Amino acid sequence: MGQFSVKIWGATGSLLSGNQQVKVPILGVIENMSGFTCPDCGTVTHIFHQGGGEAIAQELDVDFLGKVPLDPTVVDCGDDGRPLVRAAPDSPAAAAYRSIAATLAWTGGDVAGIATPFAWTIAEGVGKPSPAPIAEGGPADRLAALDHADGALLLRWSDGTDQRLSERDLRLACQCAQCRDEMSGKRLLNPDTVPMDIRLTRVWSVGNYALGMAFSDGHDTGIYVFKALQAMVGTELEDV
Repeated sequence: MGQFSVKIWGATGSLLSGNQQVKVPILGVIENMSGFTCPDCGTVTHIFHQGGGEAIAQELDVDFLGKVPLDPTVVDCGDDGRPLVRAAPDSPAAAAYRSIAATLAWTGGDVAGIATPFAWTIAEGVGKPSPAPIAEGGPADRLAALDHADGALLLRWSDGTDQRLSERDLRLACQCAQCRDEMSGKRLLNPDTVPMDIRLTRVWSVGNYALGMAFSDGHDTGIYVFKALQAMVGTELEDV
């Protein structure tokens, strides 16, 4: 499978993961240990400095997904193997987790993009998602339509922008661990081994933020995050 990441930053601003170095896409930042809520009076005490998560999200140009407070129940549930949102649904941390999950699963309100989940087998024309409405001034990061023609995947975004990406370019752009070195980001896939006439065989949704793709060479482990697809415009993939 391909990979993605949500960065979790402690109140000190220390990065708890090396995913940025290994080229794993970042969906957003969550601020951990954000504040302690007194179980008796409900007063929130900020033991550490505030605002670090928002600052890091702005620096990385990703979404700020929310704050998880200091809560001993998180530790207890983790040690016992119990889901916090079921064991202590009224706890501040459980409320934070639900809010963050809702943000990650958000479909964009009135501009929802194509309906998910879907799994489209291209040759058979089975499972192709129906187009979604285009909204003037709508968000650019919602996928509104998918099509396939003349050796390319055709994408339309919710702001009306159209994009054409060749099947071979998509195969060369795969970021999975088989195709990219996880530490250096250097390409492991030799472009000479990718046929000029390679074809997409299947495309499927990965949440509301990415596409999975399978190719005629049997490769199917890449996850193509929407931001990465949009950034492919004008990229000379042979030189990446």
